[in-house]
Amino acid sequence: MEISELSKHSGIPISTIKYYLRAGLLPKPVKTGKTKAYYSKEYLNRLKLIKKLQIEENMSLKKISGIIEMVDDWKGPGPIPDKSGSNNFKTFLIESAITLFRKKGYDNTTIADIVDTLKIGRGTFYKYFKNKKELFIECVKNVIVSEAKAVGTTQITSEYKNNLLALFDNYSHAYFREYPLWRDMIHMLRVAAMNDPDKFTDQLNEAVELKVNLFDKGIQKFIRKGLFKGINSMVLAVMLLGIQEYCNEYFARATPDVQEKVRNDINEILLHGLLKK
Repeated sequence: MEISELSKHSGIPISTIKYYLRAGLLPKPVKTGKTKAYYSKEYLNRLKLIKKLQIEENMSLKKISGIIEMVDDWKGPGPIPDKSGSNNFKTFLIESAITLFRKKGYDNTTIADIVDTLKIGRGTFYKYFKNKKELFIECVKNVIVSEAKAVGTTQITSEYKNNLLALFDNYSHAYFREYPLWRDMIHMLRVAAMNDPDKFTDQLNEAVELKVNLFDKGIQKFIRKGLFKGINSMVLAVMLLGIQEYCNEYFARATPDVQEKVRNDINEILLHGLLKK
């Protein structure tokens, strides 16, 4: 992810993250351009740890710096990950490509751009992917699955059974927070499908189906827990996908207080319906 996304997900200002980098609390990231750098999920974990030690343990940054290696053995990205065929490197390649695709678009991103950014040979690239299209489709799937994992961190515990609105609000915040990646990748895939239907239509349908199925699984979990009545979960999944997409576009032009009000209204309508009782 880029530093702006790292800041958003961690709740820590960019200026503070840069200070942590200068102070050695965070390892130097992998550069993806003259003014761009790649930040993996380990950076987010380290920031959460620093924040936890500061707030819950009331530790100074100097003290945190002294003990952080004892509680977190991550040493940072160092050189580009091993190219010997490990899943870690493939994941790194996909996440780096997502950044490039979002920056330049599908058509303007070349294999040369990817291998130059990662400082690898074309032979290494072709060891993992047949072509740019295959890599791009993997990037889209990666974004969908990563969103599902991020949303899935909200557990349905007993405390929520008497406050379903609070639980649903946690889920909706997570979906809206993760939306920008999906928006950018699915937009590129839709454009590609319009420009070359024979080449991309099936992949577009597959990506949308995967997204809907993940929504559907989440809804079925609510049903199994007895929080939702027995409804057509697939229909609701499609409705929620539309809400996520179009409400986010609306939110982009609204103030934070309006965003919060609309989000609350959506939750209220979904949970309690439209008819007066």
